[in-house]
Amino acid sequence: MTRLLNVVQSEEITEFDLKRRQIPFELADMPKMIVTFDDIISCLACEIQSKSSVQNKPSQKAEPEYLDFLQNFNQTYSIKKKNLSVSLDELLAQLSQTAGCISCRSSAEKLLRQLIPRKTGSISLALDPIQIESNGSIVVKPLLFKPHCLYTLFYIDSFKLNSELEINKKPSTKRCQLHMIESQKQTKQRRIDDWTIVWNSLETDECRKQMTIIDCDQLLNTINQYLKRNKFCSDCKFKVLVAFKILTNEAEIVGDDGTYKPCMFNGIAYCTEMDKKPHLHIKPSKDFIASLIAKAESEIKELRPERHAKSIDVAQEEILICIGLHLYERFFQLGQSLKIAEQAWKILFYSSVISLKKRLSVFTFDFDFEKY
Repeated sequence: MTRLLNVVQSEEITEFDLKRRQIPFELADMPKMIVTFDDIISCLACEIQSKSSVQNKPSQKAEPEYLDFLQNFNQTYSIKKKNLSVSLDELLAQLSQTAGCISCRSSAEKLLRQLIPRKTGSISLALDPIQIESNGSIVVKPLLFKPHCLYTLFYIDSFKLNSELEINKKPSTKRCQLHMIESQKQTKQRRIDDWTIVWNSLETDECRKQMTIIDCDQLLNTINQYLKRNKFCSDCKFKVLVAFKILTNEAEIVGDDGTYKPCMFNGIAYCTEMDKKPHLHIKPSKDFIASLIAKAESEIKELRPERHAKSIDVAQEEILICIGLHLYERFFQLGQSLKIAEQAWKILFYSSVISLKKRLSVFTFDFDFEKY
């Protein structure tokens, strides 16, 4: 599962902030984060290298193809000792062949350029066991530069990853299901607990805290859209906006009919730090957020029963519904963006493996790499 590891306060995430299979992740109106894919793909080549036992090498009896590969490798590549690397232009060309969806190609190319180290001589481990160098070229990690590891990476891992990639590999101007605009608007097909998948991917308390901070202007926009969709009358609309202003300390409890209940806003705190816009801190508790989103279930599913807010306490309930709706939409947007980031990473990883595999076949020209 893709996981959000940490929040980065610096303006730019560099290769020094990232470790094995980690990439920068940015989304509008959200803090910069670091995403990891360390358990998305099990690299058998890495596992073989980590275990020194000969038993982990491909069996000579079970895999005669490996013997052919080993023979060609020893006779040609190990003698020529050429540098097994692929240039940036070659990798970009392979990307265009791997992903048929124009948005997938664009996302993978953008990710690649993000991952190229800024400092000369540095390397990126985002595609480990493949390293990205400062000139944009890619190479296999030196520790894995052994025949049985290369064979495993190029002919076993690549086959497995190819079967996992749910994309159209034929060049096309059409978009895949993940990038289709229509697929992101099918609100009636959403499940009310979909947000928990994203919540469970947040690794740290700081991530959870940042994800539950709501900008007041953005929430007010959500409230106005909610009031318009549900056709609140002017009196009910006024009550809801008064409840919002009370929550954000913009107004005293004016015209209270005696129904205002401060306890209804427990777990929600208004904040005006000097260097930030006015915002709300929502208690970063899974149960508390679940209770808010549950209030907005009918709105999320677009059932929309007739609604009124004739008293302040009912108006407070409408504000809670809007907060739950706002949080749900945020988690939905975050979840979609994480899926796109994961797919871009897989495409880039697969394209890198195939590019290196082709380059190796040039050196070991007697071995037909397309055969296996």
